[in-house]
Amino acid sequence: MEDGPTYTGGIMPSRGWSDDLCYGTGTMYILGLSTGGVWGFLEGMRSQHGRNFKLRLNSVLNSMTRRGPFVANSLGVLAMFYNTINYSI
Repeated sequence: MEDGPTYTGGIMPSRGWSDDLCYGTGTMYILGLSTGGVWGFLEGMRSQHGRNFKLRLNSVLNSMTRRGPFVANSLGVLAMFYNTINYSI
């Protein structure tokens, strides 16, 4: 039996369930991290915690580290559930 990638009907060839799980979860995590980071950046810029540059920077960084991992973890878990349900059907 050949160990190379096989066509499973998706966009990319895969080696099986675990390969799709890692690829899908990682992709969605990175997408969620960047989306949450942008959301946090905009939220930090809109906040009125101070006119000082250091306070504004602190507000932006706090918002980015609050929203980024939240969205990334949420999308990663959704991707894991999707992949599990997709292969169990």
